[in-house]
Amino acid sequence: MVLRIALKEGRTTAVEGPKERLRGVLAQTLPEVRFSFEPADIVSEVMGFGSPTPVEVAVNGPNLVENRAFAEKIRAELAGVPSLRDLQFVQALDYPTVGVQIDREKARLSGVSVAEIARSMVAATSSSQFVVLNYWPDPKSGIGYQVQVEIPYQALDSLAKVETIPV
Repeated sequence: MVLRIALKEGRTTAVEGPKERLRGVLAQTLPEVRFSFEPADIVSEVMGFGSPTPVEVAVNGPNLVENRAFAEKIRAELAGVPSLRDLQFVQALDYPTVGVQIDREKARLSGVSVAEIARSMVAATSSSQFVVLNYWPDPKSGIGYQVQVEIPYQALDSLAKVETIPV
């Protein structure tokens, strides 16, 4: 969810004061909710190359448990830097996983590649926007709108339902 707050026109108060007050109130009233403050102007957004934060650290490797431990270590170190605020993991670290077993011989006989099966699973369990970006241009306005296919989360609330996804 994104909450946008607009200051009254002509107001000259620095934004940092209200942000600090909001940090305190939000942390106290909604301790389980993550929040951050994105750039408020186009210049800051462009200078950050589209990142919602001025500092972004990516951790990856073959062992998810070790990756998480290392990411937690980095986060703890960064938390000691007073000028860094609203530290968070953007990518969910505790998410369900599904082991997909593919009978390559049956797939080959069906004319389907492993890559096509993987793309279908990604599109079915999250969204087609991660596989192929698809835009529909509105003929009246000329504006392009992103179109994506997504199976509702309610339809994927068990492994049995995921197994029935047609590929």
